[in-house]
Amino acid sequence: MKAAHIMNWRTHINEWINALKPYIDGPAHIDIRGSITDDELDDFEDEIEYEVPEQLREFLLNESAYIDFWWDLKSNVVPLDVPDKPHSGYIEFNLETMLNLNADRLGWLSGNEPQIIKQQWKQAFVFLGVPNGDRIALDVFQNQDDPPVIYLNHEEPEKQARLADTFNEFIESWFALGCVGNEGWNMRHFVTDKGKPLGDSDYGTATSKLDLTCPNAIVFRNFFKL
Repeated sequence: MKAAHIMNWRTHINEWINALKPYIDGPAHIDIRGSITDDELDDFEDEIEYEVPEQLREFLLNESAYIDFWWDLKSNVVPLDVPDKPHSGYIEFNLETMLNLNADRLGWLSGNEPQIIKQQWKQAFVFLGVPNGDRIALDVFQNQDDPPVIYLNHEEPEKQARLADTFNEFIESWFALGCVGNEGWNMRHFVTDKGKPLGDSDYGTATSKLDLTCPNAIVFRNFFKL
């Protein structure tokens, strides 16, 4: 049975593919493949030596186990006039990537971080990489059954910015933004903390989240007529 609470992410991608056409050179890159079977997921868990959190499990079984989507705006296109202007979107989501990311989830830590930070990185289930070395993960350290999505900053590992209360919420919000970023300095423009916009140099806190109702998100989507 399909996971009823995640039904819009493909629609969001299709809307963005059409909306981006006047603003990029050539088409947006898109490769979406099907879901996996229970046996394939069991084999993946055996290989990764980790139990996949429930909402991610549902997504892999009912939606897709492979999403490769990216776009880059022309240099003169500025949909949001803020520092570090968002100019691209990127997601590389697949089992092989998740396996590699989780195998080296401690690789960026220097050894000087507090033990609680190391434990959080060790227990986090990473499902997306960021080109600069950061990670996007499910924070099973905080909640094993229904973990929030956090941004793991490898340069300042003590700053674990929350992006969504759940995996499903993250997928809905981020895909509605065209998978913008996914570096923290790009995503932060669409993050609020307890409903308030972040400061110019803030990246989020333990209570922040992607917010489609924030002014930047509205301006950004309106620019592309979404």
